[in-house]
Amino acid sequence: MLEELIKASRTQKQALSSALLYSPSEVSKYLSGQRLPSPASIQEMADRCAVFFAEAFWINGFGEGFDTLFPMLVPFRDRQELEDLLRMALLNAYRISSQAAAGSLAQRAGSDTLLTGWPDIVRTLTLNMSEAAQGKQSLDSYYTLDVYTSLLERRSLPLPTSWWGGSVNINILVSPITALDELNLNKLQLLLEHWISDKARYELRFFEGPQVYVQPAVFVPESFTLQMLASVPGLPAGAFFRSARYLMEYELYNLTRHTKPISFSSREALQAMLQNQEKAMEMLAGCEAIFAFDSVSFFLSEREMDMVPGDAQNKQLVLDALTILRNLPIPMVVSYDAVGYFSNTGRAIIPMLGLLELDALKSVTYMQSYNTLLAQEKHATVYATRRTFARATFLLLKDYLLIMMPLSSEAEQKFLLLPRSMCGYLVNELKSILQSEAALLSDELWGHFLRHLPNMRRDKDLRS
Repeated sequence: MLEELIKASRTQKQALSSALLYSPSEVSKYLSGQRLPSPASIQEMADRCAVFFAEAFWINGFGEGFDTLFPMLVPFRDRQELEDLLRMALLNAYRISSQAAAGSLAQRAGSDTLLTGWPDIVRTLTLNMSEAAQGKQSLDSYYTLDVYTSLLERRSLPLPTSWWGGSVNINILVSPITALDELNLNKLQLLLEHWISDKARYELRFFEGPQVYVQPAVFVPESFTLQMLASVPGLPAGAFFRSARYLMEYELYNLTRHTKPISFSSREALQAMLQNQEKAMEMLAGCEAIFAFDSVSFFLSEREMDMVPGDAQNKQLVLDALTILRNLPIPMVVSYDAVGYFSNTGRAIIPMLGLLELDALKSVTYMQSYNTLLAQEKHATVYATRRTFARATFLLLKDYLLIMMPLSSEAEQKFLLLPRSMCGYLVNELKSILQSEAALLSDELWGHFLRHLPNMRRDKDLRS
């Protein structure tokens, strides 16, 4: 550890020995493994080393070798956080070295321990995830949703560094009986933006848990499990386990819970609908409301569907699904941002199929489909809202809240099917937008928009 830190901090061994107030020969013995510091002196030595290396990294940046030690990191808010992480890393390395010298490496000291407070929990997660990722190209990790969102909110989620080059498969367990206030729009927006932002470095997959209480936890197979315990507000406690016997038993238990996926790619969602068309259409027929914060096409005609890539069977399936939704007597809340995006680009997302791109005149024809919709006996009632949100569309179904969002490209979509039983607070917030932050889209406003759309698009093209 010391050798790698010296190299990564671009410092000299002489500078370290001066900082430690040890002779160069004494430090050389530590580096070569000939001698270990005494148990009585290790805390002071770790403190001085942490201060020394944190200052060097803060001034010089992270050099070669740092990625080997810490492939998973949390953004450092200040030098003190870096210093605290290095201190814990050095103490852990010393314990392992001491056990190796005593011939008891298999019985790692502190393998099972109690953690108190977020700083202690985050540092422990960071160091042990880094250890698990060392020498690997991919890492599997498992979280319960409550722990994952808590770490996200605190900007304390260990994620792969850009210099590591590996990827992390993050499996998130969603409990149907989570407290109703556990998930709200702010937390969901943070989660969706995180999911969309950097999918090349990590892949998120969601699973619906069993209809029983699930202990909040983090788990990395063959490395560790952290189970969050009940604690006073603001001071969480966690039981941290690394013993091989416990990890083996916990892995079997953990895998039995991650058996019902509720997140899907476009291809997976389309395949699921093809295999269960009757059930899928029945679910859509029970839709109670739509909230579109993205430019999703609900007014697509057969002629426009011909412009979208895909085979005839898939196109017809999606067209049938969209027809069911727009013919339901339900509210459809569309954000001004979504309408503005379409007016500026002519791009509309076709669920599970890709992207529809229209010029200005064809955009007007497409949006005139709304007038045709109003002439029907049964149809969705469209409302407009200035409320902003991450690019996503919500379908409020009987038993689930279906969320669709684009990822790195608009043609690539992800679908998340959250159990409605754990979305009570979230559903109430969406309904509140409809009741207090949305206005019925009048014929006059819609006609005004259609008249000006060609000029808006032409002005944009001229500026380009």
